[in-house]
Amino acid sequence: MEEIKEAKEEITEEKTTSGEISPEEINNIEAENVSKESIEEPPQEEDLDINAENEKENGEEAHAAPIPVEANSAGLSAYNVMSNTEERAIKDKLSVGVKMTLVMAGMTVLSIILRFLAIDSKFVPDVLVIEFSSIPEVLVSIAYGPLFGMIVVVLKSVLFSLIRIKSFSFAAVITNIVLDSVFVFITGFFYFKRMYAFNPNKPMKNKDRRRKYIIQGGLIGSAAAAIVNFFLSKFVTYPIVYWQFGSVGYSEKVILQIYQEALDNINMVLPEGLSTVITEIGSLNRALVLFSCPFMFLKYFIATLLTAFIYVYISDYLHFRKKKK
Repeated sequence: MEEIKEAKEEITEEKTTSGEISPEEINNIEAENVSKESIEEPPQEEDLDINAENEKENGEEAHAAPIPVEANSAGLSAYNVMSNTEERAIKDKLSVGVKMTLVMAGMTVLSIILRFLAIDSKFVPDVLVIEFSSIPEVLVSIAYGPLFGMIVVVLKSVLFSLIRIKSFSFAAVITNIVLDSVFVFITGFFYFKRMYAFNPNKPMKNKDRRRKYIIQGGLIGSAAAAIVNFFLSKFVTYPIVYWQFGSVGYSEKVILQIYQEALDNINMVLPEGLSTVITEIGSLNRALVLFSCPFMFLKYFIATLLTAFIYVYISDYLHFRKKKK
């Protein structure tokens, strides 16, 4: 470009010296050259930087444009709906927890009352008690889970012992807690394995299966409690009885005599052919096998049958479901 300009300047100088071009034409040529230079001159780096900065500022302003009011209101309403839903869920959980606590407290009281309604019989040794305080415990275990049933077991045993503090017995408390816990836990666990999981807001289908699974679980739980009773009585319960009440005459000989009296009473009402089959309790092992273990099995299995009958009618209330009219 510069070489072309220099050639044009030389030509114009020659023409001016020869008189071919007038001064006015020279001025017009210079003006045209200046305008062409301004058009053809490329932009400088400083100009490019300024333009880039301007474009950047314009872009930032575009990005930083305020959100429309409608979008803000929609976002706030969605957030409010989510927060309200979460609050309701928390309140529902709290209300269910409070209701469960109240039900468990009521079942504990009912279990204590049933424990006071124990039945005496001459056909059962005095060291064994006919009572069905395990029914409310296993109801809680089936409805809310085995651990909740065990909590009711412990509360019932401790509170009952404190109420009857004058006749407090470590052996009775330990035996009741262990055996009831074994029965309640196994029955509830078996039931949950078959029927899990419950939806408190949805009615159960195939309700007849509930009784079936309660009886099956109770059968296993009763057998387990009877087996545990043998070892618990032999190695824990009666040694504690000898230690705590030995000063008032309780010994293994006295315990065997209590079992013998119950056996004699049973033989008195049996036919002659059966009354002579078993006539003597010779040892503690024999007493446990013939009396204690079968007694525990029957007691817990009867409680199972009663629970299976009752549970279907009170299940909706235990799970806080609204009954359809």
